[in-house]
Amino acid sequence: NQYTPGLNPAYYINYNLSSGKVCNIMMDSHSPKEFQKKLFAQYSIEVRESKDRFHYLASDRNKPITGCKPGTDFEKGFIEIYIW
Repeated sequence: NQYTPGLNPAYYINYNLSSGKVCNIMMDSHSPKEFQKKLFAQYSIEVRESKDRFHYLASDRNKPITGCKPGTDFEKGFIEIYIW
């Protein structure tokens, strides 16, 4: 695996998250709700919003991770720049 700026490689391996998945959905969404629905429909990754942050829960996991842990590409503020 190559390193991708804005992505912590440990979360790519352990959580099946990749900035490519998030970016593809982000660029094709027009609202946070649409982003959440598409990410779940295509990749079975649930996006929860709490305390002005996104939390990601993969279908094979029990505990969500905050958007800042895998990298800046997953943070709510970064994603909203492209959605709005």
